[in-house]
Amino acid sequence: MNSDQNVIQLVKQAQLGHRDCMSRLSEMARGRLRTYIFRVTLDDELTSDLVQETLLQMVKSLNGLQKPESFWSWLYRIAMNKIQQYYRQLVSRKTQPASVFTGDILGEQAGHSGLEGVRKLERKELSHNVITAMEKLKQRDRAVISLRCFDEMSFSEIAAVMDCSEINARLRFFRAKAALKRQFARFGIGRSSLLLALGLFGKLTAAGEAAATQGAVSAATVKVGVGTVLACYVGTKLGIVITSAIIFAAAVAGTAVMLKEDAPGLKREKVASFHYTLQSRNNNPGAVASLSKGAYEQWFYFPEGIDGPMFRRMQRWTPDQKGKLCTWLQNEEGNYYYHSGERQVYINNYHLWQSSMRTMQLPSDPPEFVQFLNQVEGVVEGVQHRRDRNGLLAETIDRRFADASNYHTEYSYNTLEESFFDYIWSMDIPINDERDEMHRRGWTYYEISGEVNGQSITGGGIVPFTCKTAREHPACIHLHVGDEWYYVDTQQGAYVCRAEGDCVARYASGAFMKGWMRPWMGLHAVDIVRRDATEEHMQFETILSDEGDFAEIIIHDHHSDIRLRYSVDMEKDRIDWIQMESLVKERAGGIIQFHYCDDIRSLQEELMEPPTPEGTAAISVLENDGIRWISQLSAIQK
Repeated sequence: MNSDQNVIQLVKQAQLGHRDCMSRLSEMARGRLRTYIFRVTLDDELTSDLVQETLLQMVKSLNGLQKPESFWSWLYRIAMNKIQQYYRQLVSRKTQPASVFTGDILGEQAGHSGLEGVRKLERKELSHNVITAMEKLKQRDRAVISLRCFDEMSFSEIAAVMDCSEINARLRFFRAKAALKRQFARFGIGRSSLLLALGLFGKLTAAGEAAATQGAVSAATVKVGVGTVLACYVGTKLGIVITSAIIFAAAVAGTAVMLKEDAPGLKREKVASFHYTLQSRNNNPGAVASLSKGAYEQWFYFPEGIDGPMFRRMQRWTPDQKGKLCTWLQNEEGNYYYHSGERQVYINNYHLWQSSMRTMQLPSDPPEFVQFLNQVEGVVEGVQHRRDRNGLLAETIDRRFADASNYHTEYSYNTLEESFFDYIWSMDIPINDERDEMHRRGWTYYEISGEVNGQSITGGGIVPFTCKTAREHPACIHLHVGDEWYYVDTQQGAYVCRAEGDCVARYASGAFMKGWMRPWMGLHAVDIVRRDATEEHMQFETILSDEGDFAEIIIHDHHSDIRLRYSVDMEKDRIDWIQMESLVKERAGGIIQFHYCDDIRSLQEELMEPPTPEGTAAISVLENDGIRWISQLSAIQK
């Protein structure tokens, strides 16, 4: 679907506050939404309600649309969310009989569409059969057929609407078309009549005057390509036969064949967001182990790149995804929890962690990272993962749950915008701010004390708690070990210096943040530390206190013969101390303690961001050792 320059201009003007342009844009959108939603739901009253809800959401969220040229796919995505939300919240829905639908609504639609040719072809019977066949399809299948055949969207645009990858959009259309052919066949509509039947459906379901132009379906729009067809059969006997035949034929012809997606696969460094839904095991006392406690739909967004800060939104559903339960939101301003039973929002100090206490894994984590983490914590039995050619998680099949058997998860990438993570609850929902003073402020100073090998450790730093405050108060560290060594890490870089000022080593900014708490990154401190250890292939174990308020992480650094013990306050989302235990007699070990400042008014001058050491420009930047820099402190002697 080509972008309309007039629409782009209307979007830009509406974003600037021109009410007339917003009104014109809304009217232009109303007709297309009416047709699209009706084709997906086949429910006239529901369509009217959803069109209105979608338009209201469009007006509220238009300023968050960063690319005006993607207006239609963005708007259809909102409509798709409204449709999915409706069906999920519907506990039980009886399908309206096709005869009633055809006789009432369909008859009205056809009455003003001027279909003289259809009347000559026994319109009622044929129309009844076409509509009944479409009713038998899943709602998602009708959606992808409508987007491809009638709105003539490209597969990349469909991917944006349906919140999936482009190859999955192709696969969904292929499967939807196959399902439609099967349904048509039941009513005597052969494969050769597919375009005719789709054209009839398009005309009968178009809104008003649009019916005259909505019936033609081109042959090109119903094609998906051989690569997609093969992807549907990978791993099956038929797939092996087809694939072997194509490769053999190409070899005979002297042609090289590569079985891959039409477009290059997404590389990890290009990932900006992902979305997926997983079932979670019911660990409540007395619960049957094979029951799910709910389907957790999750959205992640990385405003500064895949290795930068992370926004997160999570919706808990009943296992069948029909009942909506609690909601979590972590954006640039705070951590929110919506209690569905109390209908109240809570703002917390802490970021989310796994109730199972397993380390948080992301679909974008490299395979070798995941492999080591699974070696440490164990592989979850009954769960099968598949990755794409670039190592990104593509799909998961979970066979653990009796009430959600063979649960299939698809991972979609780069379909979200930052506005999706705005505060989402209405103003009449009560808000309970349970943060302490420093978390309300969004950042604080901290002091460091301790000792290693008999030498004192002193210093301090700044820690922001949110992505927003990190821009105004960036994290920094200054650390003195004894009278000789000085460590500093700021936005300008990380340095190791002697007390007299000579810089002996230079690293990239953030080198000494490894193994430190980094709440502005969007993960809980317990996950930050364990993921830092995993990056360096350091074995660890996690022990949660009986009350669940503290966790101890024990990390084994066999390279340095050091064992690091972390004490993490789970509610405050912070590290309280790090103990270094030497496994050899030559080293005595030590401890680093953190003291966080609730009231910072008397400390602002004392704990300013440390200056960059002089004479560092000529020093080459070294590759840092990650979390190991902490265990290496124990090697410092008097």
